[in-house]
Amino acid sequence: MLDLPCGDLVWMKHYLNNRTDVDYTGMDIVGSLIAEHSKAFSHTHPWTFQQHDIVKDPLLEKYDLIFSRQMAQYWCTEDTVKVLQHFSEGASYLLITIYLDVKTNIPLNTNTAWLFRPQNFNNLPFALTDPICEDEETECVNALYKLPLQQWL
Repeated sequence: MLDLPCGDLVWMKHYLNNRTDVDYTGMDIVGSLIAEHSKAFSHTHPWTFQQHDIVKDPLLEKYDLIFSRQMAQYWCTEDTVKVLQHFSEGASYLLITIYLDVKTNIPLNTNTAWLFRPQNFNNLPFALTDPICEDEETECVNALYKLPLQQWL
């Protein structure tokens, strides 16, 4: 399983501590997080961590599952398309955050300090096929898609 972005591992480490059947790789663009995780867990857990810019670079390995929680909402549409293409080429399944209440995906407003906008990948300009299943959170959903993504890719 690839967790991208792995972030600070607040809850993931609790999940992984109870699993012996998950081959875990955490990736993040923030090098200091990767160094911190590698130092903290390399001697006690079989988890691996890598610094990676998924917008610029495709994945170098294949994964059964990519888990991408609360990341794509911070990118412009062009970058989101690049990342979805990289994900589509790098795994069998994608579990990603979407906002089902969003009926129209709006462009990212880069004239604000808080670069965030909820997106629904089932709607244009993405128009992904329906996910296999969804896990509802408070205001968003983690949707599971079979890869490669079926639509414009």
